[in-house]
Amino acid sequence: MRTKGTNAYRQQNHVPLMIHHPAYPGGKECAAITSQLDLAPTLVGLTGKDPASRARAAAGLRGRDFSGLLRNPEAARPGTLRPAALFNYDMLSYQDAAWTKKVFAFNAERKRSTAEKIAFLEKNQPDFHNRIAIRSVWDGRYRFTRYFSPLQFNTPTTLEELVARNDLEMYDLENDPEEINNLAADRTKNAELMLALNKAMNERLAEEVGDDNGRFLPIRNGKWFFPPASER
Repeated sequence: MRTKGTNAYRQQNHVPLMIHHPAYPGGKECAAITSQLDLAPTLVGLTGKDPASRARAAAGLRGRDFSGLLRNPEAARPGTLRPAALFNYDMLSYQDAAWTKKVFAFNAERKRSTAEKIAFLEKNQPDFHNRIAIRSVWDGRYRFTRYFSPLQFNTPTTLEELVARNDLEMYDLENDPEEINNLAADRTKNAELMLALNKAMNERLAEEVGDDNGRFLPIRNGKWFFPPASER
């Protein structure tokens, strides 16, 4: 289960960031949560330019500059830079295992034209009801994950909405580093924590994504949608 792809476990999502910079001491560790979105603003921060120049260069970037943490990285806590990190996954190649096998076999026979591929896909639809899309959030202790169908993008705010359209996982990595005990299985006992982490996820989605409605996917009315060649 802990391999590349359709899950949100620590072994896949925790990518250590190593920085070697002559202006800062080496051999230090920092507990602050960061995101890939933070890389570009941080590179801007490391230029040493004046604040106005840095602000212009970073205008529109949704990440956060963590270059200031390098002066004393060990003083930072998990939430020093950001309250949580968001992970999104929408890989339709693995939407349906039986369908994927059929597509791979089709493409392996010979080189296919774009028109042939589109015709094959329109005739062979995966089961889009499989809950393969992922939204996941990490707050430095807990990992909370929603798995849902690409036909049912949702931004739930209640426990009922969470359960209705999502398969759920929640792990306490402080006490369960191997992510064995899924706390989301006990909705009665852990409802308050689930809703708090779900709120943190919704806040990350609003700030970093906007309207998370799935319109970026090539699906309309429950089937593949391929625009005409003139629009590709």
